[in-house]
Amino acid sequence: ELFCPLQAATGLDCPACGLTRGTRALLVGDVGEAFRQNLLLPLIWAVVIVSLVPLPALVGSGRSAPPRWWLNVAVAVAVGYGVMRNLSF
Repeated sequence: ELFCPLQAATGLDCPACGLTRGTRALLVGDVGEAFRQNLLLPLIWAVVIVSLVPLPALVGSGRSAPPRWWLNVAVAVAVGYGVMRNLSF
């Protein structure tokens, strides 16, 4: 298991906790386990893929970078998820 500095310092799960285990589960075809490890797994991988693949190849718009709102929304969702996953209901 990988070391998480936030979890080691505070005992809280960060938005990326479970990402490695979830990705491994996804790679072997266990989608349910991947989502149990981290619900943001699809969003995180979408951001990574969109950030690495030139946008014109995806939509033919002539733009060379993802729109700024894409990153802003992804960060806001990740922060919100990080807060929500540490609240006990």
